[in-house]
Amino acid sequence: AKEIEPGMPEVYFLEGLVYRDAIGDTARAEEAWERFLAMVPEDSPQAASVRQWLAELRGGAPPDTAAETGADVPDAPVEPPTEGR
Repeated sequence: AKEIEPGMPEVYFLEGLVYRDAIGDTARAEEAWERFLAMVPEDSPQAASVRQWLAELRGGAPPDTAAETGADVPDAPVEPPTEGR
């Protein structure tokens, strides 16, 4: 998919999952997800999920957590984005 459509953010979203969960390569997962974040709106639910996963990989707390803001933050969906289809 990356060779056919490298401008599709879903490719990097899923690539990060494969690297993290199936291969165990967190460095490549981070790289894929950073590219994904550069391609999608900052306020998309998928971007929130990816930022949380990156924070967990890096050993820190996810950004904008309920504990920091005092607000209830619903779980973000983990489905790949479908905008533009």
